[in-house]
Amino acid sequence: FAGVFDGQGHTLANVFIDDKNIPSGEYAEPATMFYELQNATVKNFRLTGEFYTSHQFSGPITRWMSGSSTIENCEIEVAMHFASNLAGDTSSGGLIGRNGSANSLINNCLVKTHLIGDGDSPFSYAGGVAGWADASLVIKNTLILNEYTNVGVDGDNSRTISRGTKCTPTNVYVSQYFREQEGTLASAEQLASGEICWALNGNTADDAHWFQKLGTDATPHLLKGSTVWKYGDEFVNTRPNIQLNAFASNLNTATNANQVVVAYTLNADAKSAAINFYAGGELKYSHVLKGSDLMAGGHEIAIDNSLLGVAAGTKMTYELDVTAIGITAPTKIGDGYKVYSAYGLAVNNVPASKGFGQIYVTESRPLSNASGTISEQKPGALYAFDATFQPINAEDGTPGFYGGLDIKDNKNVITISGDYQFDLKNVRVSKDGRVFIARASGNSTSSVWEADPADLNKPWTPIFTGGELDTETGIVTVGGEEQNRPAVGLAVEGEGENLRLTVLGAQRSNGEYNFSDYKCVTYNLGTATSWTTAPSSVFEPLTGQYTIAPGHVGIVADERGGWWYEQYRANPSATEPSIKHFTADGGENFSDIST
Repeated sequence: FAGVFDGQGHTLANVFIDDKNIPSGEYAEPATMFYELQNATVKNFRLTGEFYTSHQFSGPITRWMSGSSTIENCEIEVAMHFASNLAGDTSSGGLIGRNGSANSLINNCLVKTHLIGDGDSPFSYAGGVAGWADASLVIKNTLILNEYTNVGVDGDNSRTISRGTKCTPTNVYVSQYFREQEGTLASAEQLASGEICWALNGNTADDAHWFQKLGTDATPHLLKGSTVWKYGDEFVNTRPNIQLNAFASNLNTATNANQVVVAYTLNADAKSAAINFYAGGELKYSHVLKGSDLMAGGHEIAIDNSLLGVAAGTKMTYELDVTAIGITAPTKIGDGYKVYSAYGLAVNNVPASKGFGQIYVTESRPLSNASGTISEQKPGALYAFDATFQPINAEDGTPGFYGGLDIKDNKNVITISGDYQFDLKNVRVSKDGRVFIARASGNSTSSVWEADPADLNKPWTPIFTGGELDTETGIVTVGGEEQNRPAVGLAVEGEGENLRLTVLGAQRSNGEYNFSDYKCVTYNLGTATSWTTAPSSVFEPLTGQYTIAPGHVGIVADERGGWWYEQYRANPSATEPSIKHFTADGGENFSDIST
């Protein structure tokens, strides 16, 4: 046969072949479907039945494979009785008799053949897939669930996969070894769990060839059925609900004499949720959310006042308690985005903030325009993503916010050292949800600005006001005292009245590397939205030393009153370190000059 036999998923069932009346000889015709496959393809069908043969090289599909022949996506479940009345041996196979071509392929096949030899003959040899391979035969993604009776009774002349030495098995699993340990042994538990089905599909559920209804099918099978997915360490038949952990935001209430209406937004589908009402610290009523109220999106729930269990006029508080469906392993969600020269990254983890769940990225170099990035149209901007990692667009319908500042076309950005030009640097979110952005442009009277997370399109607010800018250095003074300088690093700690800003500032000097260009100061900002005087204090350990370049340098609050300091140097040293930690009192208790 030299064509394409496509069973299209059908079964050739209950086939009975007995070759006892066929004469013996070199070209004897044993019990098989195709005497020879020559540059042929046989695929997509299931064969069941019972074969009796007394000739050499018997196999359910073919006696012989030659040329570039392929057998794929076939299930074989037959009983093959064979006996040798030849001078040699039977060399029967669970799928084919013999392979004579270097280009033969058996792929995605289930071989479930009961090989039954002649107990009176010492030459009843067999191979689990091929009776003999005297040219290279590739067998891959195949499962062998054979049974063996009276086979190879005189020693080790039979094999689990193929007799002969020119067979290459890849991703082949067997339920038992027969004479030789070939392939990967799969236990009954592994076969039933879906683990082997997943492996046979190449550890993916895309374009699956193998199927299994878990809890029903003891082993995988081909042609059609239930798809198997891997979810964490489990195998399941339902496509995993890979999504973000759900939380509620944008909480609001409206009340009247009859009811209270609670509005909320879920960023993702929730497993369960309830609105709990309290009088003082006592839980008075819990409204359990069900059905569509648990789906991602905006919702409004109206609850009769009579259910709350308190007298009219009682002051109450409420919370929305959400349990996420969750994920059992780290999973990529959404698309990836390239940003050119991104120096700042922060996540708004403050539930009370209107920007809860937002992710902020700042790009530093406003005059660069890198193709293929999210910043291609708007270089040097603040980019924001919502809780599902979708870009938040500005008023013009594209990502990137400038806060009302003339950044994109600003051709006078500071050159602090060499030819490096910077504007937006770090972005930080305080514990009470305030969003601060550091600038190193050196042509503004404020090096730190505050954005409104509820509306990033609104003009940003300058933190430092009332000062005078020295355009030669970029330093701003008030009353003859230095107030702020270009911020190459920003740390924010605390909240409310205890909120504090720490700025690692630079100045425009001679364009060379200078320790003296850098100064670190703190501002006890508290709840104020502007700062009009000199800094609260100077942090001496990071002033006039360590920092040698404005690019790869930063500070991060440790939320215990101290700071982490980091900078990139190709060859760090004690004078130009990589990482340091300072305690609240300014003491240094960690230093790394090797990273």
